[in-house]
Parts: sequence; structure tokens; C-alpha cells
Amino acid sequence: MPAKTTLTILFLIGLQTIAHAQDRDSLQAAKYNEQSRKVYLNNPDSSIIFANQALKISLKSNIRFEEGLANYYLSKSNWVKSNYLLSTQYGFNALKIFENSRYTEEWAVSLVDLARNFIDMKDFNRATEFLDKAFQLGKAGSGVSLANAAREKSMLFFQTGQYDSSLHYTNIGLPIFKSQGDSLNVSILYGRKARILLVKGDAAGSMNYNNAALKLDIMVGNKRGMSFAYLMKAEFAANTNQFDSALYFINQSTKLAKELNNLGAMIRAETLLVEIYKKKNDIKAAFSHLVKLDEIKGEMYDSEKNGQIQELLTIYELGSKEHTIKLLEKENALKQAQVKNQKLFLTVLITGIVLLVGIIFVLWILRRIQNKANQELERKNKEIDQQNKEIESQAEVLKQMNDVKSKIFSVISHDLRGPFSSLLGMLDLLNDKKISNDEFISMSKKLKTHLDINKQTMQNLLSWSQNQLGGLSTQPVKIDVSLLVQDVFNSMKGTAEQKQIKLECVRIDDISIFADVDQLKLILRNLTHNAIKFSSPGSLVVIRNQKINNNGKIIVEDSGVGMSQEEIEIILNHKGNFSKQGTQHEKGTGLGLMLVREFVAKNGGEFEIESRENEGSKISIIFPLA
Repeated sequence: MPAKTTLTILFLIGLQTIAHAQDRDSLQAAKYNEQSRKVYLNNPDSSIIFANQALKISLKSNIRFEEGLANYYLSKSNWVKSNYLLSTQYGFNALKIFENSRYTEEWAVSLVDLARNFIDMKDFNRATEFLDKAFQLGKAGSGVSLANAAREKSMLFFQTGQYDSSLHYTNIGLPIFKSQGDSLNVSILYGRKARILLVKGDAAGSMNYNNAALKLDIMVGNKRGMSFAYLMKAEFAANTNQFDSALYFINQSTKLAKELNNLGAMIRAETLLVEIYKKKNDIKAAFSHLVKLDEIKGEMYDSEKNGQIQELLTIYELGSKEHTIKLLEKENALKQAQVKNQKLFLTVLITGIVLLVGIIFVLWILRRIQNKANQELERKNKEIDQQNKEIESQAEVLKQMNDVKSKIFSVISHDLRGPFSSLLGMLDLLNDKKISNDEFISMSKKLKTHLDINKQTMQNLLSWSQNQLGGLSTQPVKIDVSLLVQDVFNSMKGTAEQKQIKLECVRIDDISIFADVDQLKLILRNLTHNAIKFSSPGSLVVIRNQKINNNGKIIVEDSGVGMSQEEIEIILNHKGNFSKQGTQHEKGTGLGLMLVREFVAKNGGEFEIESRENEGSKISIIFPLA
């Protein structure tokens, strides 16, 4: 075999061996990273060991993705231990690897991880900057990265006292984590929601979410979450002066917090202990825990560590700027090379191009002037059209308001003034002793009938005016029709008795419908009032309700004067305002039937009239069953 062929084969075998070794290292690093991910919340020290193994393998074989993940899990594990310096250092290492790469999910979670460190260190401006970047990446990626950003945004707003915004972002993250079956993050957001509801005064809701969070934390082994859930239970107990229970839950929380070196949980626990012993008037114990609280805070917010973290942030920002400068330099060099290559060709064509450019420029200027003129003309035409529409709309509104005003003044001046004038006249006669008390009582019965009519007219007038001016809204609810009909029957019974008319209420079926209660009462009162008005003494008026297919039907029937077909057409087809006197010369305004027609339509119902002159009327309103 020739020597050249032998060397080629050996070279290919070497390449294959290197590739297999890299694949093996990549799988091993991924395995260690996965083990680190599984235990970082309940055993951060083991998680750090696994992540360091993954980092060592990744650096040796130049596996950038697994190197980035190893740094990310080292950051998460140190965050659980409240070692913000190391957490931030590893977080920036991960960010440098994933930033501006194709790994957008990992880029987003690296930003979220660093933002949480800044939240815990009270650097809310920096946390906001990182979370806004993560949120934008999350919108373009999968729902998981969006949910992670929403989770930490809810924490940021909680820490800054913006509880409604915190609740909003909690509710964004929860359904995404639930759909992914991510019990760990669901438990975190349940705990967050519990704290928000407690601050907002919903203790029962807060306790329910905290219990749900604790249950999930125990299930997934989230010791950090369990620590905070026990603290919430202690707070509930302390608020109700159950101090023994509170101390028990604080002890449970502190055990877990010390195991993880979770300084945040220990600070909350010591703060609560100070408050409890103050309430118990044990000043010595309160002071002892206050001293411990200061020690833990000093350890957590060490100024030297914060300075080192700021230094890391500065190094990251400088590195990003240097990277940008290098990209710009490369781009500039490429452009210069392109210019150099094209220079000869441009020299040959320069004269023709200048002339052509000049012509195109002149045409472009002319075209631009024309476009601007057209745009200005179009804008002015739109403004004129808009102004015309606004004028027409205002004119229509003014016309409607004028019609309402005219109708109100007409009713007040003609229909409402008479009975009140009669009452004042009778009182003057009685005061001047020109009529006796018996005569006054006899005359007042008839006057009361007119005043009752005026009362109904006034109610109709107010309702109609509100409806015309847009101030009356329809609010449908489920209504038991039998109860409502009985209520109307009871309110109209006295009016019927004054005219010696028998009023009956017949319930054929038990039905419920959806409608506005007040509007439906007004409809039935008007229909019943009209039936009494147009019936003679001694006759019968019946109100009944029944079920017809999928509809509920309410019928008001009388044997009074009835209506002609022309009168029915006027009422049903909106052809005008229909009104005529009753059997005892009771006046009307026509508003009652107008309101019936309008309110039935607003509540999604139908309006039917069956009537013949001198034979009575049967008026029905029909609504879908609830």
C-alpha cells in the first residue's frame, strides 16, 4: 500500500476517534448538568459538585453549550445558598456564552437568573433592565422562557410594592407552567400569590394558595420553597396570636433555611420572631433575635461583595462593547475591500451614472412634491369628512335631546299639572270651608285615581328620559317569573280595586328567564295598568305565565275596549306615539307602550298584540328561558 494512502487512512481514523471522544464527553457533561438541575433547590452543595464536573469536561473538550449550562446551574445553586457574588459571577459566564447565539431559551433564562440576584440585592433598576430583555426574548421563543421572565417580574413588582402588577405577571406564568406540568414553578407562583393576597387583605385565599404551594414543594423536594411556605404558616398563626404554632412553623422553616444557607428566609424568620416576642412582651428574647437579624443582614448585604458584583457587571458591559466594536471593525474592513474592487468599474461608468442620477433626482423631487400635495389634499379631505360626520352626529344628538326636552315639557305642562292643580283647588275650598269634609273625601277618591295615573306617568317619563339620553343600562339576571309577576300583581291590586276590576294572577308553568329586573317590572306594570285603564268596572284582568317550547311567555289579558288593527300597527311598527283615554276618561301620554316596546327589545324579547275593538286585548311578551 502506498505511503500516501496509509497516511490518509490514519488521518481519517484519528478524526473519527476525536469525534467519538467529543460525543462521549458531551453526553457525560450533559448527564452531570441534568443531575445538577434536579437537586439545586434541595441540595445545592451536591448540585455545585455535579455542575463543576460538567464544567471541567466542557472546558477540556470545548463544548460551549454544556459549558454555558454548567455555569448557569452553578449560578442557581449559589443563589439558593445566598452567595450572590458567586451566583452573579457564574451567571455572567453563562450569559457571555449564550448571548447573541442561537440558544435564545438559554440566553433568556441567564438574564432571568441574573435579574433575580439583582432583585434580592435591591438593585431594582438593573433587575428591570435584564427582565425586559428576557421578556422580549420570551415573546419570540417558547412559552417556558416567557413564563420564567413573568415569574421574576412578579417578584420584582412584589418587592417594590406594586401588588396588582405582581399578581398580573403571576397569572401570566401560572397557566404556562401548568400546561408544561412544571410542578416546581407552579409551587413557586402559588407561594407568590399567597404573599400578594395576604398583603391585599385576603387571608383565606392566601392560606389556600400557601397550602397548595407547600404540598407541591414537599412533592418535588423544593426545600427552599418549603422554608418560605412554613414561614407563611407562621405569619398566619402570629396574626391570630397563635404564638406556639407560629414558633413551631418558624422552627421548621429555619431548619431548612440553615441547611441551604438561605439568608433571605432566615431574615424573614428572625424579623417575625422579633414581632412575636414583642407581642408576648418578652423584650429580652425580642432583643436577642434583633441582634441575630442584624448579623444575618450584614452577611447578606456585605458591601465588599456588592462592590465585586458591580465590578463583574462593569466587566460584562465592557466585554459586550468590545465585541460590538470588533464586529463593526470587521464590517468596515469588508466594505473597504468591496469599495476597492468596485472602484475601477465605477470610474468607467461615472459620467453616465451622474447624468442618470441627475435626471432621476429631478424626477424624484417632482414626484415627492406631487405626493406631498396629494397627501396634504387627502388629509384635508379626511379632516373635512371627519368634521362633517362630527357635525351630523352632534346635530342628531341635539335633535334627540330637543325631542326629549319637548316631550318632557309637554307631559309636565299638560298631563301632570292638571291633577296637582285640582288637589290644590280642593285644599283651598276645604281651607275656605266652601266644601265639607265628607265632600272632600268623596272628591279625593276620584282625585287619587288620577294621582295614581300621574305616578305611573312620572315613572314612565323618568325611565323613558333616561333611556333616550343613554343613562339607563340593561343588566340581565336570572329571574323567577312567577315571583316577579306576583310582585307586580300585588302592587297593582289596589289600583284595580279602586276601579272595581277583578285582577287575577295565573301560574301555568314555573319558568325562569334572563332580563333586567327593574325593566321587566316596569313592562308588566305598564301592561297591567293599561289593561285596568281600558277595562270597565266589574270586568276581569288576568296575568299569567307559561312555557312555550324554549321560551317563557307572560300574558296580560283584559275584556276592555280593545284596539283597531290600525292602532296595533302604530304600536308594533314604531309609526308614532299612540295614546287614548281610558273607560273613565283617564288620560295617557303614550310613553307606557313605547317603554314596553323599547325595553322588551333591549332585553332580547318579543312583543305581541292580539286585540279587537270592544272585545278586549291580549298582550304577550316572550323571552328565552334561562
